Amino acid sequence: MEHMFEDSLLYTTNQQYIVVFGGDDDHQLCKTLLNKGHKIIYVGFSKQVYPSIRYITCNLFEPIHIDGDISEVYYTLKPEDNDILLTIKTYIIGTINVLEFAIQKQAIVHISKPVDFEYMNICDTIIQEYVEKHGLNLGA
Repeated sequence: MEHMFEDSLLYTTNQQYIVVFGGDDDHQLCKTLLNKGHKIIYVGFSKQVYPSIRYITCNLFEPIHIDGDISEVYYTLKPEDNDILLTIKTYIIGTINVLEFAIQKQAIVHISKPVDFEYMNICDTIIQEYVEKHGLNLGA
């Protein structure tokens, strides 16, 4: 399943870092952001591909704490291989923790999500609640 953020979403900000939460397939996004001159913090379980990116291994089931000014957050939702319970847990708890982090940092959030996953409506509901009730700044 491919998750790509459109290049038009990758705009310049005045703050210091963009945080990318994702998997190995998000390195193209990181490359695009680097080429636009952004400083990147990559959060996930991945090998270090670009020396100029700060890599952090983080469990999304716990609250997220990253120091520094964060202007944008890119979050890729994708099903865990053959583990529906882990996928649902990640979608619910992980999404809440990423959105809480984004609100705390007053960051714009860009979310890439699969359209063909049957439990996606749970995540959509969570995201909408954060937009309406918590002032989440959801990017285009």
